[in-house]
Amino acid sequence: MDKLLKLILFIIFILASFQGIAQNDYLASSWKKQVKPIECQYLTSGFTEKLSELGHNFYPWQQTNYQSNGQIWGNANEFAKQDTLKDGQQMYNSKTVLSQNEILFLDFGDEKLFPVTKGMFKDQTFKTARYLPTRILDYFERQKIHATNKSGPFAASVANCNEKGL
Repeated sequence: MDKLLKLILFIIFILASFQGIAQNDYLASSWKKQVKPIECQYLTSGFTEKLSELGHNFYPWQQTNYQSNGQIWGNANEFAKQDTLKDGQQMYNSKTVLSQNEILFLDFGDEKLFPVTKGMFKDQTFKTARYLPTRILDYFERQKIHATNKSGPFAASVANCNEKGL
């Protein structure tokens, strides 16, 4: 009887451990709730941004202020953005199309595609996260980047943009 009780307690302990592990995989849980439902669909949204940058101005530390409006389309695998930047009375257009293995980028005011470097391609996944967070969730899930810090219902996953494989 003692052995049976120990065996039952051991099985309950193992099952409880696996249940705790399954419940604490925050990234997989987020992916299932946010990315999986839209794998074969596109989300679309409009946006407005204000940006202040230090640029090549006549006065040191002078900021140039911009206002940008645009439209985004995307899902876990693809992303497209078309936006218009307004600098005073001047208006410039930009277009970005990003997939799993290529990027097409037409910069503000340009008429030809911008020559994209491998680093720019890798960074674009992280830059698109502010418009469509499902892309970064999918990236972390595909790369098997798991939470490095867990505290209650919160978890943090960390990746360096310029590491091998990113």
